[in-house]
This record gives sequence, C-alpha cells and structure tokens, in this order.
Amino acid sequence: MSPAWPALASAGNRRLVADLAIALAAAMAGAVRRSPWTIALAMLLFAVVRAWQAVSASKLARRAGEIPAKALSPVADRVGVQTIAAAACYVGGLASSMLLLPTAPFSALAPADVGAAVALVFLTLAISTSNSRPVPDCGLTSSRKLIDPSAQPWMRPPHARGDLDIDPAPVTLETFFASPSYLRSNTASLALERRGLTIQKPPFAASEEMIAAAEHRLGVRLPVLLRRLYAVMNGGYVGDVFVPLTGPRTATNMWRPAFCDGCFALEPVDRLRTLADHRGYLPSGSTPLHAKTHKCIVLQARANDMTLLDCSDSAEPRVLIVDFDKPAGADPTDVGFASFEDFFAALRRRRTQWQPDQTADFGPPLGEVPADLRGRMFWGKGRPHAYLENARRDKNGPVPQLAADDALIASTEARLGLRLPSDLLHLWRLRNGGGVSCRFIDSLQQDGAGRIVEALRFPAPMEYFTTLAELSDRVVFPAGEMPWKTRFIDPERWIVLEADHGRLLLLDCRHAPPDGDVPVRIVDGLDRGELKEVLYVERFSHWLAGLRPRLRGFEDVSLLWTPEMGDQEHASA
Repeated sequence: MSPAWPALASAGNRRLVADLAIALAAAMAGAVRRSPWTIALAMLLFAVVRAWQAVSASKLARRAGEIPAKALSPVADRVGVQTIAAAACYVGGLASSMLLLPTAPFSALAPADVGAAVALVFLTLAISTSNSRPVPDCGLTSSRKLIDPSAQPWMRPPHARGDLDIDPAPVTLETFFASPSYLRSNTASLALERRGLTIQKPPFAASEEMIAAAEHRLGVRLPVLLRRLYAVMNGGYVGDVFVPLTGPRTATNMWRPAFCDGCFALEPVDRLRTLADHRGYLPSGSTPLHAKTHKCIVLQARANDMTLLDCSDSAEPRVLIVDFDKPAGADPTDVGFASFEDFFAALRRRRTQWQPDQTADFGPPLGEVPADLRGRMFWGKGRPHAYLENARRDKNGPVPQLAADDALIASTEARLGLRLPSDLLHLWRLRNGGGVSCRFIDSLQQDGAGRIVEALRFPAPMEYFTTLAELSDRVVFPAGEMPWKTRFIDPERWIVLEADHGRLLLLDCRHAPPDGDVPVRIVDGLDRGELKEVLYVERFSHWLAGLRPRLRGFEDVSLLWTPEMGDQEHASA
C-alpha cells in the first residue's frame, strides 16, 4: 500500500511537514492573542510522547547492536529544536498582531486551548511517524522494515561481527575456560577478609554425582563432551569465543558470540535450568521454541540473548544460539548446530593482541629507582584496598587503618608470632594495603628462558595478615579435597599477604633470618588441587627490588606514580 500523498513517502519530508504544522499553529496562536501556556502545554505533551518514542528507539538500537545513546540523541535534539522554533513563531505571530491591533487583550487558558494542544500533538505525530507504514520496495530494502534474517542470508544479524581477527586454531578442552577465577566464588579472598567466619568452598570441577543429579532434575542426558567440560571446571568464564554464521570458517566471515555477549560464561551444572524455568522475560509471540521450553536447557543467558541445548529430539541434542528480542513470530535462532560436538568444533577466539611477557611494555625495576621514591612508585596512584570499604559497610571486624603505625605493627607481629621484613614495614607505613603499581617481576622458566609474571595486585591491610594454617581453618572444604594447610610444611609459619582464588602471596618464615628478610613464594592452583609454585625469591628485599610497573596495556589496579605527577599533586594540595 502506498501513502495517500506521494510527497510523504520520504521520512525527511514528513518531518518537515510536521515541523511546519507546529510553526503555523504557534504563529496563529500568537496572532489571535491566545495564552502562551497553550504552546507550552503542547510542547510539554510533545516531549512526553517523544520520550516514549525514545524508549522504543533505544530498544531498536540495542537489537541492532548499536549504542542506545545514539538512538536517543536525535529524539532529544528534535524536541529542543521544535520547542525553540514554536516559541519563536508564537512571538512572531504576536508581534504581527500587535502592529494591527496593539490594544487587543490576551485570552486566558481555556479548555479549548487544552484540546487544541492535544490535537496539535496527535496531528504532528501522525504525520512524522507515518514511516512505519509499508512503502513500495522499488528494489531497495528500507532500514525500518522488519525482515527475518533467516530469509536473507546476506544480511548481518544484530550480533554478527565481520571485522574480527579470528585465530584459526580450534578451542580445546584445556583452553575452553579462559580464566579459572573469573565469575567464581573467591574462597581464599573471603577467608582472608572475613576473620572469625567459616567459608564454604565450592568444588572446582563437577563430580559425576553432581552431573547425574542435574540430569535427573532436568530429565535429560547431557552430551558426553559437555560432561567432560564440567569435569574440567564446573562452569565459569570462557572468554570471547565466537562461531561462524554462514559459509566456511575464515577470518572474513560473519562471527557471532557463542555465549552471551558481555557474559561469555557457561552456567555451572548445578544451576542449569530449562527455558521454561528461566526467570528472564520470554516474548509471548509464537515461535518454534515456545512449544518445547521444557526440553531446552539454558547454557547461558543475558536478557533474551541465550545459548540453548535443545533436547527435544530423541537423537543428539542440538545447540541453538537465539535472540528473543526479534519481532513477534520470527524465528529467534541466529545459528544452530546439529550436536554439541559440532558447536564445540566451530568455536574460535580472536588473536591475542598483547602479550604480558613483552619486556618493552614494562618500566625499570624498583631496584633502579632512588630509595626515597620506591614506596610511592610501589603503590602508584591506586585506590585503598576493597577490604576498607567492605569493613565500613558490613561492620565485620575493625576498619583497617589507611597507614600502619608503630602500634599496628607491634600488635600484628605479636599476633602472628613472627617478625615482618623491614622493607615491608616501610611500604605499609605509607599505605596499609591496596592496589599496587609495581607488581610485575622477571621469572625464569624451567627451560631457563625469562618471562614476566604478575607478582601481586591488592595485598591486604596489616590487620588481615594471617598464617596459612589459620586461613585454611576458616574454610570448609568439599568432600575429598585436602585442606590447604596439609600441603605445606609448618603452615603456621607462612604469612599470607594476598589470597586470590587459588593464588597466594606468601612469606616463608620457617627459617627467618634475624633481620626478617624472609623468602617470598607465590603458589597457584590451590582451588583446583594442582599446587604449583609460580615464583620463589630468596629475600623479600630482592623480590621488592625486582618489581616493575607496566607502561603499556590496560591498567585496572594502580596507575604509575612519577615525580612529575607527585610534584603537581603536592602543589595542588
């Protein structure tokens, strides 16, 4: 169906006609001396309706993968421009009438004026939004027409990306989970912070009993490969993995996130649920998936963007990547795979852009910095430790001091029954824990080649220093898992400076020298039962002298302190 007036087929022409209608009405109201509140009321109503339209525009932008603010800004701009234009036209009409009838009185705001304002709003909106009606195709596709992407394979679906540098190497069982720590309960950190409370440690990998219980609850049999993944780790962060939408798997293909964009995680097996049990909003429009919501397992969901395991067929379960934000009645499936094995074989990652072992990316070690600047270089421009805010909010134990003093140092050493290194005391007198800038150090691998590793991030305030034995006693371990203290000799003589998942920064005080300059060890893998020593340095002073700041790359802990920055800071103070 074509519009009644061909001139209105253009969206730009329709907006121009709507703007002229507002200008003409405002000028007429001024000419006949109607109350200025008539135009103010009309513009207020117009702004309310435009705000409602802005919500719709934001939703459409999100579906298209755009930034919602880009859809909102044109709407806001038009309301402001039309308000100013209407006021100017009203003043122009009023000035014209004053030249002809200078003594004519103004009319008070009346019900007729309210009706006229409402009529003006609906008239202009009817004209400016008529672009939702069908228009002749003419061989071109209108950007406002609702088109099913499955019927147009050449179109880019909302979540597709064609500019990715895809690594051709396949994802494996060992590389599927990108970070064993991210999006998982941080038992070690909670145990270090919450003194006097016990922390229940979840199992790192799902046991056969956990998988069988989930299958019984869901009434399905999980694919063998998915069961093997859960035996490696019970769900968690997988990183930005993608699958191709069409054609062969090449770097120039359209790629779609395999798991919800922004989450990139596999649900733990004990938290798997069916689509029918999913608490998110599921559109009411009829689609093929609505008939089998009890047989679709949600592997990951963010709003209406989901990765599903479709177990409705008696044969092998399929994997579907869906978007329920599509128009009502449209097939929400963006891409599907005949089996979980096919889905896993299609997974790819982006090429790594930055490697943390590039020597050029890091500054000189602290040992080459003047002694009076090392403390400020060590801490950098970071924020206080999160323990400080948590203690203030939860009132769980005393609030840690911002800087250590003689009384805190004496009480801490007495509580631990051990002497702390003098270099450590100097640092904690400047700041009592928090983000660290100089936190990378050269480490020799078994083959003798050097690489740079992250030595620490957020060491704890001195009030939270504890022994490895006490930290282990605060944790309730899953069945069959050894307590941490049983894996160390004399665990009561190891001081924990930082605990993050399975990674611990430790002072080995078993054979402490008189000056307290004890060895430093970093171990990892405690949360999964694979204890590994990441770093060993014979003395704390040597470890401190080897720490280096990062000069390039994303910094999320503490910015580098420089004398210039410090001078400006002192001058502003």
